[in-house]
Amino acid sequence: MNKPLSTSNPPTIAEARRLIEHDETLKPWVRREWRTALATLAQLHDEKVPEIIKLDARKCIDLIESKSAQARLGVKDGTLANYRTSVRAVLRYLGLLASPLKSVPIIDGPWLDLVTRLPDTHEFARLRSFMSWCAGQGVAPAHVSQQTLETYATYREISRSGIKQTGHTRRVTSLWRKAANTVAGWPEAGLANPNPRQISLNFDAYPAPLPAEVKRYLTDIAAQNDIFADIHEALRDPVSDATVITRRDGARALLWGAVQSGIPIERLNSLRVLIDPDVVKPSLRWHMERKGLLNKPGQKQSYIDDQIATFVATIASVANYLKLPEPEQKAVKAMLKPLRLDPNKQGLIDRHERILDALDDKRTRGMLLHLPARMMREARRLLHGWTDRFGVHLPHPERAAWLASIAIAIEIELHLPIRMEDLNHLRLGHEVRLIQSGGSRWQGSLHIERTAKTGVGIQANLQPETLQMLREYLDVFRPLLPNAHGIWLFPGEKSANAPRNKSAFGTAISDNVAQFVGIRVNPHAFRCIAGALILKADPCAIDDVRAILGHASFNTAMRYYRRVSTREAANRLGVVIAKHRRATTLPDSSFRPNKRAAVKPIQPNPFGGMVLSHQKTARKLKGPQR
Repeated sequence: MNKPLSTSNPPTIAEARRLIEHDETLKPWVRREWRTALATLAQLHDEKVPEIIKLDARKCIDLIESKSAQARLGVKDGTLANYRTSVRAVLRYLGLLASPLKSVPIIDGPWLDLVTRLPDTHEFARLRSFMSWCAGQGVAPAHVSQQTLETYATYREISRSGIKQTGHTRRVTSLWRKAANTVAGWPEAGLANPNPRQISLNFDAYPAPLPAEVKRYLTDIAAQNDIFADIHEALRDPVSDATVITRRDGARALLWGAVQSGIPIERLNSLRVLIDPDVVKPSLRWHMERKGLLNKPGQKQSYIDDQIATFVATIASVANYLKLPEPEQKAVKAMLKPLRLDPNKQGLIDRHERILDALDDKRTRGMLLHLPARMMREARRLLHGWTDRFGVHLPHPERAAWLASIAIAIEIELHLPIRMEDLNHLRLGHEVRLIQSGGSRWQGSLHIERTAKTGVGIQANLQPETLQMLREYLDVFRPLLPNAHGIWLFPGEKSANAPRNKSAFGTAISDNVAQFVGIRVNPHAFRCIAGALILKADPCAIDDVRAILGHASFNTAMRYYRRVSTREAANRLGVVIAKHRRATTLPDSSFRPNKRAAVKPIQPNPFGGMVLSHQKTARKLKGPQR
């Protein structure tokens, strides 16, 4: 039974374990799981001594939900989810976390009317949770206010806590505003996020000449090479717009981390501060502490966050732009070396290794390859409605169109595994080209002039099955999507001038693959799957991997897909060994030991060849006998 909520004097991990051990009301399996949860918390803390680690609820949940938790614990996703559940259960047992209220079904009243008006999609799940809580608290829709939202945020904090709860409340606020703009009769509450994000300073807030230097740096790395440039000037290749944005955000975050770490803003007055170790190291430490990426003392950095990798790339780019002398270049490289991923590391990341291991199963691989067709069948059923033993199901045109768009995205990724940035920006008549070649015959192709990352062009003809699926999507399902009159293959929800949100679209692809196939495959993992399938069919087709994935160099394909080629080579060697064993089968009597037989030494022959005895050597030296 949970103790009354009290966080004034939390117990240590050792004290909590003793309480659990002496509580006879707990079942043995509960006691065992809670002991594991406490041991996991001790492993994630910087200190290893359970007697001095206080069980602060917010810190404990932040640690178990941090991005580095899985890498530091070395467990699978399901195991980590069980750890998180057990940690919350222990905290509730100790009275450090409140018990969550049971969800109240909305059965009548004004809230039911609003719920029925919402689109029946997963997007509004958090808003429905907030509406259910309001109904349970007796708050009418017309009486929802900022105070109601803040009370809900407090309830989530004391009952769930953790990093995700701030994002949950923020998402509820944005969904309420969206519903107010799109759903007729929705109450205008004017809600604002009670926990606004901490925004870093603009470059103009820093002293001169830093703003001008940063602007010049971003302009120069994006500019085209000038053919009339000085022949002694080293020409730089232009970078993509996405890279410019990444460098800008990385520089801005680095400066903000320096300010938060206590460095006076007056000192941040030049672009060179972004490569100054006295500025960069405190900034990186502040960001890593904020994300929980600092390992225990004496341990090596084993996990690199995406933002930290962005910082490394930004610092290296600024150092290259400033043309530092050799000593300063060595100092920057030495500073970044502990944070860089091993450039000589061979093979794939662990997540992709697990995906390939799962696809070794023939049934799982077949489910993934047939997934687009299966999703299109489900989209047709949602479009027209159906009747089964549970009753009559009404049509859901919007859900059908959404599901069909995801099916087309997966179909394209299976045949041409492009990066998510390129997939999201496919345009009809530009990258996607359909031509009617007489009668009812059609031809289609994908033509990407410059990919988002490497700038390498990719062209591919659409297979007949893919072409048929794409034409059905364009004729039947795409007109049902918002802003379908635009040129985007996957139109955006808010504006016809922009494609669908990349992050949300990628998450939807991963969620649907997990739902239908049973494994979680992010869009970028389709590139790994394509390389594995090519090399499985022909282990020598490494250049096909480079071409289909748009790698700028042959070495990149070799580095990332050597694992697949090596595995197939080992399988072929096993087949050869088995074949030779069958061809050289000997009776069992051949393996009986003969004690009288002596091993005859093989002696080198100075005249060529090998001899086995002195008699043969003598005959060979004397020549043939008459």
